[in-house]
Amino acid sequence: MGYSKTRKAMLAFSMMADTEEAKNLDGGRTEIQEKILESYKKSLQEKETKDLIGNWDCNHEPWLTIYNDLEQNLTAFFEHQEENEIVIAVAGTNFTSHFDWFVEDLEVSTLIPWNKDIVNFGDKNTGSGENGYVSKGTARALSISWTQAIGDDNNSDEKKGDPSETPMEYLQTLLKSKLSEPLTLYVTGHSLGGAISPAMAQAIADHVGDWDLDGANLDNLTIKTYPFAGPTPGDDTFLNYVYEKAERKIEVHSTVNRNDVVPHAWQLVDETLNGFTIENISSLYSSVLTANKEEDKRIVEATVQMLLGFSEHAKSNNHIYKRWKDELIVEGELSDFGDKVTVEIGAFNGVIQAHLSLPANKNVRDALFQIAGLNKENSKVMELTPYLQYFCTFLVHLANQHISAYKEIIFEDSENNNTWFKIIDPIAIIKKLETGLSVLDTLFLKVNEYNSNKEKLGQPKEQ
Repeated sequence: MGYSKTRKAMLAFSMMADTEEAKNLDGGRTEIQEKILESYKKSLQEKETKDLIGNWDCNHEPWLTIYNDLEQNLTAFFEHQEENEIVIAVAGTNFTSHFDWFVEDLEVSTLIPWNKDIVNFGDKNTGSGENGYVSKGTARALSISWTQAIGDDNNSDEKKGDPSETPMEYLQTLLKSKLSEPLTLYVTGHSLGGAISPAMAQAIADHVGDWDLDGANLDNLTIKTYPFAGPTPGDDTFLNYVYEKAERKIEVHSTVNRNDVVPHAWQLVDETLNGFTIENISSLYSSVLTANKEEDKRIVEATVQMLLGFSEHAKSNNHIYKRWKDELIVEGELSDFGDKVTVEIGAFNGVIQAHLSLPANKNVRDALFQIAGLNKENSKVMELTPYLQYFCTFLVHLANQHISAYKEIIFEDSENNNTWFKIIDPIAIIKKLETGLSVLDTLFLKVNEYNSNKEKLGQPKEQ
């Protein structure tokens, strides 16, 4: 089927906000921001890009938070050069960032009340929950993205450095100049950005009436959000607020891949009959991924049990995660990777085992022995080979369906090989995964902690 130029543009901007690209740039925050802006402008002027998404420009450095020397929570603005349209694009998960994984992505057991104060207080927000609740991680990420400032502080997620305008102050400046005629504001993001972007869109809708916009006509403003590959950000009462109770409505145009693990979080009960539930994750790739023995699946299955426990804990507190209505559901092609990729996955397995063999990583090694059901006193790292091989192959399928599949499907036959839009092959995915060994260490430890003591939550701790 053909996809609209708007949907293609939103996916393109979601990918352009990807911190995986930002983290490969050297320098302080200001220097990195300038480099990203330069790359945006260059990309948007290319004929292939204009053919794909239309005539856009970026007129402001992106806002970028740096936490423990890793870039994340990037927020970028784009403006259409012919139509009265603005895009806010927010970044997805930085694979090598513990903060992104274990705070913004996985802090879902606890939910935070949705009210106007959430943009300032984030995961510390209190007060009325009559408008629903969002995950603690989403609340934290939204607050950071909302209050970022341009500066050059490299070591904190706090607002320091040059006290320049925040993204929302910049948005107010744009609205003052553009609301004399009908204006469409889009908010988009992929992965973690797919959770943040609808929350940000609704927060803008909630706050815009309070801003001093020099008498601008808010009847001219339409707010639309295009999340891609996003987990469920909030509970059923939050969705009811967005669709029914909110004074200013937004349009939600979510796109999800049925074979992508991430959108299967955090819905427990398939009330929408769309098949997206945590319980389905373990078997998503069963048609192309087989185990020699059932126990080889133990690392994957134990991880899914932890994720399931997070949602069940939320449900025990009367919070039921619910997906968006009328999502565009696509289906990425599942196929055997072939011998070359299988060899690379084996090499990735070897990298992990070499890492686990280091004396400093004994605790991670012991955790994996326990997950696999092996005796940690008498077992050797090489005995983890079949368990890690299955886990690594699952992880490559996950990454392929979570990133490349969306580009292949939505961009269709585009020949654009720009850094932001090109398809990432499985071998390149494996190379990216190898940079995140410390994140995998933490994941294995938390999975073992949870499954060893299921009566406790096992919730990721604050970073």
